[in-house]
Amino acid sequence: MICSKCGSELKEGAKFCGKCGNRVVVERRCKNCNTLLEPDDIFCTECGTKYDDANTEVQAQKVTQAQKTESEKSEKSLPFAQKTESVCINTVKGKMAIIDDNIFFISLDENGNGAIYSVSLSNGGKATVVLNKDKILPAVFAKHIIQLNMYRLHAWKGKLYFSAEVFFDGEQKILDNIEYCNCIFSFCPETNTHKWLRVTSVDNSRDIQVFFCDNRAYYRVNMDDVDEGIGKRWIKELEAKFGKRKGLYYWKEDHYKGAEALANYDLETSQVSVSFMPMVAERDWKDSENGSGEIIKRWNDPIFYKGYIYTSIGRKGDRSLRFPVNNPEAYEFLPPGTVILNSRYDGIHLFAPSNDVIILPHSRKELIAISQSTLNPIDSFLAYKFDDGDSKIWQIYEGNYLVCGYNDAKIIDIKNAKYLKYRLAVYQ
Repeated sequence: MICSKCGSELKEGAKFCGKCGNRVVVERRCKNCNTLLEPDDIFCTECGTKYDDANTEVQAQKVTQAQKTESEKSEKSLPFAQKTESVCINTVKGKMAIIDDNIFFISLDENGNGAIYSVSLSNGGKATVVLNKDKILPAVFAKHIIQLNMYRLHAWKGKLYFSAEVFFDGEQKILDNIEYCNCIFSFCPETNTHKWLRVTSVDNSRDIQVFFCDNRAYYRVNMDDVDEGIGKRWIKELEAKFGKRKGLYYWKEDHYKGAEALANYDLETSQVSVSFMPMVAERDWKDSENGSGEIIKRWNDPIFYKGYIYTSIGRKGDRSLRFPVNNPEAYEFLPPGTVILNSRYDGIHLFAPSNDVIILPHSRKELIAISQSTLNPIDSFLAYKFDDGDSKIWQIYEGNYLVCGYNDAKIIDIKNAKYLKYRLAVYQ
């Protein structure tokens, strides 16, 4: 054979020319009609005869190697490694999430209903509606929705998960005659499909707020709504823990009725597990020794961070604690007056973590910085009067800088627990 590029004679079976390096392409012709075939043709394009001579396997190897070589060249030419799965970024506040090149956020439509919008990070442009009142349920149900509120947004493995409450026209008697439901939904941007995953409550007075972390969703449930057996088991555990101190701590035999537990919903398997909340009374907090000894049965919504659940009791959320998600009885009390709230109306009350430091409202009057490892206040952190409204206007930038406030926004270096000297004028 002769090299088609330099004309040099080729050795039998050579894959490349020894003089110029040109790849050898063996001519493939149909044995029936002599039509010239492409390297990857299995059947003749002229008469349909199958190409099956002794060179078929060799040619297939050459084609495979050539494709592999081109693929390797293509990968090397890329400025970054090829993506094997979607890149997902979430925020502590839960109003915004990023999947690959798109940023998704919760806002209101022109009628005051909740909606999820999307904007391309690379192309920008006008935000487009991804989901709203008309799209979230099949048309036969959606037309009876009178109000849709969306609260928390979470990205995981290329999908969006969000919590929402839906109010139906009660006169229509749809979906087992319910007028309200608090639910978890999912949305897949790649296929433009969404699912109604789970109802967390049908009681509008419960104020349920879902919190997401990785492949989990956490929310409060009433023990008697789940299984009466769980409630009775809780009573037995109370007796085992406090039986010898019943003068200081007390509960009724039916104390489990209306008592809350923590539901743990697996986004991947749709399985739900239920665990007890810490068994404590108001008097257990420091400086509250004269408080009530009744075992707490109602809690504020949880916040999950680095393997811990942070939660509190009371309308002001000023008696707070944390516990490992898999061991509620290993709880630790936060400093008295430290505010942890997770309201479905206002979202997460300011919660700004970085490295070992967490910045939180303290007694709804000033901020406090505490160490995550010790839960002790950081004395060097200078407090300032904290407006309760600041809990709605705050955000964390670059994972460390907290900006909060209205017209005179303050900037805090979280991990170093100190205020920066400059301030921002923010008008919202």
